[in-house]
Amino acid sequence: MRTRVPFTALVAACLATAAVTAAASCSGGGAEKTRGVRADKQGGSSSSTHLPRIWVLSVGVSKYKDESLSLEYADRDATAIDTFFAGDAGGRVPSERRFLLVNENATRAAVLTALTDLSKRSAPDDMIVLFLAMHGMPDAGGDLYYLSHDTDPKALVGTGLPQRDLEYAISRAPARRVVLLADACHAGQAGFAGFQGKRGAAAAETNRLVGQLAESKPGIAVLTAASATEASAEGKKWGGGHGVFTHHLLAGLAGGADDDGNGFISIRELFDFTYRNVSKDTSGDQHPELKGRFDNAMPLAVLAGAHGATRVAAHHAGRGASDVDPDPTMALKAVETSKNSGALDKACDRKDKDACARLGAMFMTGDGVVLDQQNGGRMLSQSCEAGSARACCAIAVQLYDPSEASPRPLPEAATCDAACDGGFGPACRAIEQMRRIGGPRDKDPKAAARSKMAYDLDQKQCRAGDAEACHGLAEMLLGEGEGARARKLLVRACDAGLARSCEAAARASGSGSEAARKFLEKGCEASHGRSCATIATAYFESGNAPDPRQAYAYHQRACELGITTSCRSCADLAQSEGRGAFAMPCLQRGCNGGDGGSCMMMGQMYESGDGTPQNTTLAMGMYTRACAIGYRPACARADALRGQAGHTP
Repeated sequence: MRTRVPFTALVAACLATAAVTAAASCSGGGAEKTRGVRADKQGGSSSSTHLPRIWVLSVGVSKYKDESLSLEYADRDATAIDTFFAGDAGGRVPSERRFLLVNENATRAAVLTALTDLSKRSAPDDMIVLFLAMHGMPDAGGDLYYLSHDTDPKALVGTGLPQRDLEYAISRAPARRVVLLADACHAGQAGFAGFQGKRGAAAAETNRLVGQLAESKPGIAVLTAASATEASAEGKKWGGGHGVFTHHLLAGLAGGADDDGNGFISIRELFDFTYRNVSKDTSGDQHPELKGRFDNAMPLAVLAGAHGATRVAAHHAGRGASDVDPDPTMALKAVETSKNSGALDKACDRKDKDACARLGAMFMTGDGVVLDQQNGGRMLSQSCEAGSARACCAIAVQLYDPSEASPRPLPEAATCDAACDGGFGPACRAIEQMRRIGGPRDKDPKAAARSKMAYDLDQKQCRAGDAEACHGLAEMLLGEGEGARARKLLVRACDAGLARSCEAAARASGSGSEAARKFLEKGCEASHGRSCATIATAYFESGNAPDPRQAYAYHQRACELGITTSCRSCADLAQSEGRGAFAMPCLQRGCNGGDGGSCMMMGQMYESGDGTPQNTTLAMGMYTRACAIGYRPACARADALRGQAGHTP
């Protein structure tokens, strides 16, 4: 099966983001040992002398709603990891590619929304770093749950953060490299059973289940704070207040782990360093573990003076610092809006191939219409066959595989090249998107010239009032670290009604800011589902003024616009408010949209009679549907119900 690069709109430059899920956790279990890590060249990264583009999600929960669960330094650990990746050694990951969730902001829904977002936006050569510092707890059925701020340990289903949901999001990420750092077995002073620092069966089961994540996808490295049956220590003596694992993890990333002196910290070097120092500092009571199928030489940090630490795009040289803003007196025009979707639909019915291509791109991204990638892909394919260069370029980006030694001789790609050479801006933008992903396009002798053409054409068309071109130019500037200039362009495009620009402007404004909230509200009003989902999570499910009813309304709107994760979120909120009947419409939309988790929840509601009349036949049907989609926990439940009913699977 070919690797597919996600299509993020023809006008948007690809934000290359290596998927490295780093979660500091107590994985392991059984007889599996850290020293037996397998190298998987296909699943991991090559030992290249540069940092990949990185996305980072850092989660730390010290303060729980249930105060008996509270830790002391998990939030400090997550904040320190986020700060590291914002600095030089961590690749200067910009704020729009870093997500930090601590304490009351680290709700179940917030973590899943952030992970789903960054996973979808990653590219094959990117890295996602996921750091989790919180409690972990297995349920009676053998599933592992991480305890987010709002988790009730006596009601894990519905309030806990299931590892299967993390696994699902990671498995869907195009990024082939994932590093999970998980600190989920704390020796805290919690009074709830299972959190008193005991090294019994519960801790061992948690460790074993975390380790299973390493087997979910090639290229995943799971680096955990302790081995099976061990708890993870924290204290003021480590860096003024950190977990012992995170303290030495940071010291290793800062240079202590550079065993070969080449200026780069690889995942293997980092593990060896933390293993030595953590076991020494705890007198042999705690031993980190590393599991997965990945390249041991995969770099996570670069030290000052290291050669080739980052790739600077040569084609940007000589651009100068000219102002790229459009004339501030000129009103930008955006075609890809909910207001114009009806006109595009009518034009498409009249066999206008470019109108069909624009509409197909809107369906692929959920910009102004209900997210429907299957329909969008069909429209792009038909438009390309009809001769639309715009559609062919979009397909070329989708089919592009950076692992190939040379570009595929696709008719779509040839059309894209020819259209760019003829001065068609979106075609040049598509080529720039593929160049940023890497692979054969990076070696194309004409790639630099075409990328510069993409910049120049977008700048010219942006100045002429084209909101789409302004957005494309802003994406290129964001990729170069020019956040302030990019933000001005995104704000103008958002004001013009380009919904995805509103979401991008919110990210560029800083997570949690009032300005970001206003941009997300604009995006939601313009029928951009991800904006609705983000504002629900960021401003109503957590923070200073949580409002479950408002959160439900925003998630319901996002669900209606095709964001299936919001379908489950609005169902969860309805159930938490004792309004189970309001959960079913959300779950029905999610299930119809192909979300196995929504089908599973419907099955549970039918089985228990929560918010709907009890009906085990319907429950078995929903479990079977979820299983067919690929949601594995539903398979066992469907088989169990069949057995109870006297059926054979």
